[in-house]
Amino acid sequence: MSRRRTRGILWRSCSMSVGAVMMVAMAASAASAAINADMTVDGTTYGSLGSNVVVVNQTTDATVTVTNGGAFLGNNIYLGYPTNAGYSNATATAGWVIQDASSGQSAATTYVGKGTHGFLTLDGGSTGGLEANSVALGLIGRTSHPSYPSDVYHDAEGFYGTGTLTIQSGTLIITAANYANDRNLGLNVAVGASGCASCPTRGTVVQTGGDVYVGGGLNMGWEKNYNIGSGSVSQYLISDGTLTVDGTAYLGQSYGRAAVLFQVTGSAATIELANLTTTHATLAFVLDNSSQHISTIAATNATIGSDTTVHLDLDGFTPGLNDTFDLLTVTNGTLTLSQFSLADGDEESWALQLDATGKTLQAVCLVDSEPPSAAYPTPPYLMSYNFEVGDLAHCRNLSTANNGTVVLSTAVRHSGRYAAQCALPATATTRKAYLLGQFTHAPREIEGSSLYMRAYIYLGSDFTVASGTSVSILSFGGFAPPPNGQYTGNVAEVAIRSASGNLVLGQPTGQGSAAGSTVLQRQQWYCVEACLTVDGANSSLAVSLDGAAEYGVTGMSVSAMPDGICAGLLSASSSGTAGSLVVDDIMINDQPIGMEDLAVLLNYPCFVSRVGAPVVAILTGDQAGDSLQVTLTSSLGLNRTVCEQEGPLGGRVDFTVDLHDLPAADYTLTAVLLDSSEQERARAEYRYRKDFSGDPEFTIDAANNILQNGEKFFPVTAFGLSRQAMSAWRDNRYCNNMLLRFEWNPSLLGPDGFEVYLDAAEAIGMKDIGPDGDYRFGFDVGDPRFTVDAVIEYLTELKDHPAIAWWMWQDEPINWGFTSAEVKSWFDAQKELDPGRLNEVLHMGDCYQIGLLRAESAYQTFPFLCADVYSWDIYPIENELYSGGTFVDYAKVADRAVNWNMGLVPVIVNVAVSDVVPNSRGGMPTPDEIAFVAWLSIVHKAKGVHWYPYNAGVPDQNYEAMTRFVDQVTDLTEAILGDDAPVAVTCTSLTGGRIDMRATTDGSEKIYIFAVNLERTTQSARFTVAGLAADEEIKVYGEDRSLTSAAGGTFEDAFSQVGVHIYVIGDDEDPPPDDTVTVRYPIAAGNDDMECTPWGIYLDSTRLSFPYDNVVRPTFMRWQLDIPVGSVVNSAHIEVWSDSNTSTLNPTVLRFQIIDSDSCPEFTSSPYSWTLCAGEVDWTMEPWTANMRYFTPDLTSLVQGFIDRQGYEPDNYVGLRFSYVSGVSRHTWAYEYNTAKAPVLVVNYTPPEE
Repeated sequence: MSRRRTRGILWRSCSMSVGAVMMVAMAASAASAAINADMTVDGTTYGSLGSNVVVVNQTTDATVTVTNGGAFLGNNIYLGYPTNAGYSNATATAGWVIQDASSGQSAATTYVGKGTHGFLTLDGGSTGGLEANSVALGLIGRTSHPSYPSDVYHDAEGFYGTGTLTIQSGTLIITAANYANDRNLGLNVAVGASGCASCPTRGTVVQTGGDVYVGGGLNMGWEKNYNIGSGSVSQYLISDGTLTVDGTAYLGQSYGRAAVLFQVTGSAATIELANLTTTHATLAFVLDNSSQHISTIAATNATIGSDTTVHLDLDGFTPGLNDTFDLLTVTNGTLTLSQFSLADGDEESWALQLDATGKTLQAVCLVDSEPPSAAYPTPPYLMSYNFEVGDLAHCRNLSTANNGTVVLSTAVRHSGRYAAQCALPATATTRKAYLLGQFTHAPREIEGSSLYMRAYIYLGSDFTVASGTSVSILSFGGFAPPPNGQYTGNVAEVAIRSASGNLVLGQPTGQGSAAGSTVLQRQQWYCVEACLTVDGANSSLAVSLDGAAEYGVTGMSVSAMPDGICAGLLSASSSGTAGSLVVDDIMINDQPIGMEDLAVLLNYPCFVSRVGAPVVAILTGDQAGDSLQVTLTSSLGLNRTVCEQEGPLGGRVDFTVDLHDLPAADYTLTAVLLDSSEQERARAEYRYRKDFSGDPEFTIDAANNILQNGEKFFPVTAFGLSRQAMSAWRDNRYCNNMLLRFEWNPSLLGPDGFEVYLDAAEAIGMKDIGPDGDYRFGFDVGDPRFTVDAVIEYLTELKDHPAIAWWMWQDEPINWGFTSAEVKSWFDAQKELDPGRLNEVLHMGDCYQIGLLRAESAYQTFPFLCADVYSWDIYPIENELYSGGTFVDYAKVADRAVNWNMGLVPVIVNVAVSDVVPNSRGGMPTPDEIAFVAWLSIVHKAKGVHWYPYNAGVPDQNYEAMTRFVDQVTDLTEAILGDDAPVAVTCTSLTGGRIDMRATTDGSEKIYIFAVNLERTTQSARFTVAGLAADEEIKVYGEDRSLTSAAGGTFEDAFSQVGVHIYVIGDDEDPPPDDTVTVRYPIAAGNDDMECTPWGIYLDSTRLSFPYDNVVRPTFMRWQLDIPVGSVVNSAHIEVWSDSNTSTLNPTVLRFQIIDSDSCPEFTSSPYSWTLCAGEVDWTMEPWTANMRYFTPDLTSLVQGFIDRQGYEPDNYVGLRFSYVSGVSRHTWAYEYNTAKAPVLVVNYTPPEE
């Protein structure tokens, strides 16, 4: 988990050199001074190196604040040092604060709390700090000791000292190799020294930043030669910054009994010690939720023993079973362990061990602190770009100008297979080449006031910066809210400056002079981390390089927390600034991120509801001789190797995991990177809980195919279908028994209403994906809002309903204002309460195109997955005329929906089969266009199709195209969902247009080629199939023709505009044709529909009563049939469009009867009294919504009775009467008003055998 990080530290003195400080001090000629009141040294110098300074010697508090570049000097500086006569009441507190690039210097020793209370706070920014020969914290107040009778003050209150040193920023340098004039000091830093039972002392160092360098030793709890009791406390608490000790760090003394604590929190600190010796001390490690969890102490040699205790604690982080963390590592020498143990209470949770080299002390977690969850884990960071989706369009935006470029780099990358290369030509124009990221919509709020950006950078061999200038490479910035959504500019930048022929990090020229001192080399990776702390006019930026503080900027004005970043080459105008910069592994978080030079990152879908899964392991720091081993283990004893990949690994390993037939248990997928001697270098895990045994009815395999009852299944669904239309859609095979959502009926409220719909589906063997909406909730301000509570309500009441295929909660959640956190909460709740079922989310296709939406959808797609199945909707026929969208654009979105999810989840596409916006925009799609869009989606790896049949009527020929498509995908399921062809297949356009294709196999030796013409003109193409001999037959599926291959395995074919061809190589014959026929009979003339009363005819040109609100005004319609005599009617129904909303929730009953005539005449006279045939069908109608299509109950018995009449012949007219039984009036469109929405009789029949 954690790894040792060795970082070089370049130490700089404070704002003045030592010589300069001494010269100023000599000029000041200050005498010894005692300060007993608050004092501010503002931009000036106080004191001299030749005189002592005492801050507080008795009872009055005083603090010296050095600010604005000031300096505070002394030989010995005492923060609290009462006179002998004052020990009995020395209760004052002395303080020294160094801030704002100010400095301090002590030629001898700085005492913090010598016989009283003292504190020293170092917050000097990037250039301020303190330099001293020695520092002592918490000492007794005299050079004598209570064991000497001459000391009469040893029992007096106040004899002890307490000292606290806080390092927030700046540099602390302790220079001397030896300094022991005062026997209560030790070597250069003494923390909590010279205490005893009668006079305990307390010394504490709190380091939350900055750089500490100790030239000699660090002494904690040192009591000289006196071993007469305990009571002193010595603490060093470090959570950030650097601590370097060139001598020995003594934590505790063999003859001492002080309470010594050295505590490391999180992974932001760097600790490098020449030697480490612990005695009667506690080493504490607090693991946090950062990427590395804990900083590793690095020492040349280390001896741990003599009652040393190791304590482990957690801060916002829960480790898993067998998680391992490096606590201490020896770099060159030896690690000696004796008489050390875990702290009380840690033994049940942790174990200590040495790694295989024997040079690293590790902690191993023994328990599952948090049981595995069925929910999919959410990444802990705010944003990350590692570019492994292989498409830079996945970024918020790319910004280039004047031939600047941003492209994927495969030759140079820090991890995985991809990085981003930004390049500028050597011209004198203003050029730019960078990418933008936006994290406005991260699923959690930013905590605290600091924001961290980590990026790896690589300067190309051609990279140059004009002398005396800079080029910004990283920046924090902001985005305007919708609908504008544009980047508003940078608020804090990190640049590469050219200084004296060297390249260094620093502020952009013109913005300040702050800069680092590390000279950047070309063709080398560097880790740059910038921390922006937002505090209005007091904001600051701290920049580290390879983990060590490099430079900082204070006094910046930043009014609001940024929500965006830029990375690359932000702007250059001089021709001397040019060349390439590669960036990789960009991460944004609200806590320190740290370096990651050796790691395994697992990318995976939610395993819980699947029988197989693809996994992508992204590797950092892998070497040629490394290998990857992956296992799946369980709490029931499963231990299965799922992948063993030998090197070279090339930064990435793709593999699949078989999850069939697994019992309920806790599971762990573990990937381990091994070196050539099979020693572990890095690991990663995915842990999950499966609460059911076996495989669900609907599941997903490792190739992202949807399975039903173990068989591959390509779902074709009906969106928003009414209950009355279900049978027709099933029988006519407009869909393959799959429904999406529920009907447009506001009376079907909540789970109870959805259950009514599910019951209807179950009754005829159909399955539904839903509910996808709930009429109890709205989307306007003030409306009740759909929440996870509603999800839980549905799951609690309906999870056992057999008609549910899988769940979808709200389509287009971004369009309706749902956040990523909300959508993820739905997914999590479902995995906990109904884990065996899948979950689908449907996004607008614009989310893969428009930057504003892309920034939001990034947190509802990988790596922030919130569903098992993803679907999307763009209607290219509509967009082609309305917005200029092209079929190439559509294909691009289809690819992005798959690739931007790392190919980890199946993707389903929505296809319009009617005019999406009637009488406007794109118009009605043709049958060929429907087939084109559906097959183009399959070519681009769609795993299913949702028909979208609203908002206009579906012409007969489109229904026929839908049936034809369902029949074809049913026949070709194994090929559509099959593996890629085992041989190379290519397609070359011969006429310049674009033709997309995909070649697969159905598991046999056959090869299938699905090809689609994306042009509105005819095209020709040549296909080449590796290994295909000449004169082989290539069947063209469904077209009753075949082609013959030429030499070289090629064949050619012509395509009509948006044409589709399916080629089968090695096929025997086409499947037998289906023997049923589906025909749609629309009202064909104005006299074919009407309503009347006993006293008149109403040939309404707008609408028809359906029914009127009493029995005196029935409606009549007729259709001309061409059904052969002797046919068997399989199903029949009528489709009508509502004219208006109903005013009541009470149902209406409408009765259907056949007019007793072999061929119904036109309605030119009143048919009110015409004779009716025996038999009737009643329709109990739910409330209607205006401009929606509704389907009548099945009318097979009535239509079959009509064609069985003795006088029936094809082309006769069947007439129906629609009569009121009960309820209120309804209205449907009349033929004269809208022919596309006129009533349609749909009949499926089997013709007689010839």
